[in-house]
Amino acid sequence: MGRRKLIKAMGAGSAAAALAGCGALLPDDDEDSAETNGDVPDDPIEVGFQITLDGPGFVLTEQQVAAMEIAVDRINDSGGIAGREVEVETLNEGEGAIENHERFVDDEKDVIFGPATSGAVASVAPVADELGTLTIFPDGAAFTLFEDTHTDPELVFRFQNPDITETVVAARAVVEHLGGDNIDSIANVSPDYEFGHTQWEGFSTAVEALGGDVEVVYEGWPDLFADDMSSHVTEVASLEPDVLFTSMWGGDMSLFLRQGNEVGMWDEVGVHATTIGYGGAPDFTQEEVEAADPTVMVGRNYIYNYPPEPMAPAVHELHEELQNWGVSAVYGYTMSTYGAMTWYATAAERAVQLLGRWPEAEELAEIMSNHGFATPSVFCATDPDYFNGRQAFSNLHSGELTWDDENDHAGWTNVREWSPIGNHPPPGVQSMDWLEGW
Repeated sequence: MGRRKLIKAMGAGSAAAALAGCGALLPDDDEDSAETNGDVPDDPIEVGFQITLDGPGFVLTEQQVAAMEIAVDRINDSGGIAGREVEVETLNEGEGAIENHERFVDDEKDVIFGPATSGAVASVAPVADELGTLTIFPDGAAFTLFEDTHTDPELVFRFQNPDITETVVAARAVVEHLGGDNIDSIANVSPDYEFGHTQWEGFSTAVEALGGDVEVVYEGWPDLFADDMSSHVTEVASLEPDVLFTSMWGGDMSLFLRQGNEVGMWDEVGVHATTIGYGGAPDFTQEEVEAADPTVMVGRNYIYNYPPEPMAPAVHELHEELQNWGVSAVYGYTMSTYGAMTWYATAAERAVQLLGRWPEAEELAEIMSNHGFATPSVFCATDPDYFNGRQAFSNLHSGELTWDDENDHAGWTNVREWSPIGNHPPPGVQSMDWLEGW
């Protein structure tokens, strides 16, 4: 089947694939399984996966490691992807993201997942297309990836929403919480790398557009995985901003929360807004959570125990399985790898149904670029008008940080869902041009 015919056939295929993956990762009824029995190799699908496996970042990425293993177990337990089992080799991103990727290519992996951090993703993306192996970034959400760094992706995909969406949602949530007329000063403490800078650029511009005349009183840029935040804590406390924005994650966020509590910084902050702060939540104590109230949280597409169980039982099944796996407290990043694997698996099954054989990488890329699929918590979709269809979109969440007495760890309350529509620029429009035109 030629490329044009394949794209035309995808119109019907995408809707059907959208029904897959709710409870189990893939459908396991006989009718669907029979449809996928085309000319498919017997050998397993070899997956390369690189992610942070140690240090402060592992507070967050532990969930992604667990989610990948659970996703693969579910796939294999349901008969594989079009009958092919999945085998995963995992490497530590910290050992060298490009070197890891090149090793996976040399080992002839069928698909590569990761790395996770925006800086590593930006460095790997052009290399991945040059080397020609299908690559899916579960994270690395900096909006600059497909707008500036790698503008014509072919075999490179990203699962998580571009971070402009979560910074805009954070700005809207803060303005709703305080009222635009009550925001005179804002401060920032974010990690000093690509992601931290795009987060602050998006949030501050959106708040200024929504709230009017706002003064930026402080910009703090600690290193990623810093061992001391005290200078930033002291500065923020002395300046008493109406809004403090942070985009720290993993151990950075828990350290900042703790040191802020030790010197009473949170008493001097009007509202704390964080887009990724839940990434350190497994380490938060009840005292620290209550001290940082009010904290407005924004999450990309997954919150444990949300939606409520009667509406989405698959979320609760996954939450329970993650806890059985050994993850102490489950937060947003579970869905990064689980959802990225779902994208690949459902698209591959659809390709086999359309072609009657296992697809070439370029054919699978075409399916993935115009595809809809369900995860346990949200529906995800791609659109060829956005970044060649190499970017997935899904609903986001906002809520307030609270202490969950039932589960005895930090949690969310007053959760609200937000569509990416209206919180992301139209096709072909750069994020900052869009925001500055508000």
